[in-house]
Amino acid sequence: MSLSKNEIQRICSYVNNYLLAHGINVPYPYKVSLMSIKDIEMIKEDLTEVEEGLYIDHKGLIIVRNDYLPNVVIEKIIKGIIALAVVHSYGKILYGFIEKLANELYDRVLVFLYSQKS
Repeated sequence: MSLSKNEIQRICSYVNNYLLAHGINVPYPYKVSLMSIKDIEMIKEDLTEVEEGLYIDHKGLIIVRNDYLPNVVIEKIIKGIIALAVVHSYGKILYGFIEKLANELYDRVLVFLYSQKS
């Protein structure tokens, strides 16, 4: 089971709004893409690895390996959005900040995603 386009959009919307409310600019537009390991390997040299299975292109692309369970994909999308925002705002990846903020947001995103009918 993978995430639907609607679920990914809702994750992005929640994280964007949270970051903006806390003074962190999110670069627009950006795209989230789930890709196979093979496809990632072909373009990996143009990407920044945030963590295993999560890459960003500073121009606005978040890539997550597509072989993860949905809960892991959600976490990686959250981290990818934060990473793009941090790079855009501060010019570098702040790994500890990304990890801490993603941990704070993960449960909130799950509640937002699955407790509401849309």
